[in-house]
Amino acid sequence: MLEQGMKEEGITAMPPIPILYNTLNLHKKIAEAVQEMWRKNLGLNVTLENVEMKVRLERNHKHDYAITRDGWNGDYIDPMTFLGQQISTSTQNFSGFNNKQYDDLVKKANEALNPEERLKYMHDAEKILVEEMPLIPIYYYTQPYAVKSNVKGVFCTSNRYPDVMYAEITK
Repeated sequence: MLEQGMKEEGITAMPPIPILYNTLNLHKKIAEAVQEMWRKNLGLNVTLENVEMKVRLERNHKHDYAITRDGWNGDYIDPMTFLGQQISTSTQNFSGFNNKQYDDLVKKANEALNPEERLKYMHDAEKILVEEMPLIPIYYYTQPYAVKSNVKGVFCTSNRYPDVMYAEITK
């Protein structure tokens, strides 16, 4: 698809593609992995640009990058924690994604009183994101943990560390 797109656009060689990421060893490792995969599989020359978090955020807000690392841990358990960031007016919309139909679906989901109707609007909005792909999910944070069989009451939600507030040791 890359070769076809380059041919359609009359591009014979891709210029170097910089990936902007903020200083953290994990972010560097992910950027290096993407750099190598794109070199090996697509023949792209990817450069890495490491900046402090404050600088990356400033540049993200200005859309001053070719590709930028970003991340989000849902701060509440609902698809809107992710979908709401991509509406055209969101200050967290670093990709500059702008789709009126998407914005309308998210608005309808936010206003819907019927849970099934709300879910359908969110699902339809998500379809648009997947089709237009303004961002590329490449990594998901995990929180592996183990609990002995005689410990009861430990619970973990999808966006938090295990909670031991109600935990007890049984015999």
